[in-house]
Amino acid sequence: MKFLRGLRPDLRVRCRVSQYTTKAALVETAAEVEEDLQRQVVAVIPAVQPKKTQHQVAPSKGGKPA
Repeated sequence: MKFLRGLRPDLRVRCRVSQYTTKAALVETAAEVEEDLQRQVVAVIPAVQPKKTQHQVAPSKGGKPA
């Protein structure tokens, strides 16, 4: 089906596991899968925390501590 071939690969893989009696049923399933994937991304993003930056101390001239 042309619609199925035009889907993003992640949606296409999930939609191929079933047989659809109508194109409308496929479109509805693809929309639901896309919503589910977006919810997963939103749930993961807040859990990511930026790394704390470390301040590096430059050695003083001559290589001896200041």
